Amino acid sequence: MPLAAYLDVMPTLGARVYVHASGQIIGDVTIGDDSSIWCNAVLRGDVNRIAIGRGSSIQDLSMGHVSHKTPGKPDGSP
Repeated sequence: MPLAAYLDVMPTLGARVYVHASGQIIGDVTIGDDSSIWCNAVLRGDVNRIAIGRGSSIQDLSMGHVSHKTPGKPDGSP
């Protein structure tokens, strides 16, 4: 499974999560139970966190990235 740490933070996968061999999950990413990450999809939790809910399907060639936290937006932008 193509998981990678970023600044010593590893992704967290729930039960029965499928990640295609060409997908990439990096850093502070949590994926809920019964979810799937498909061909060449990338979830990059490097400057903030990503939470994928239970039963989600991230389809081919998707890119999930996040914004920095700021004083006005302590959780970052959606």
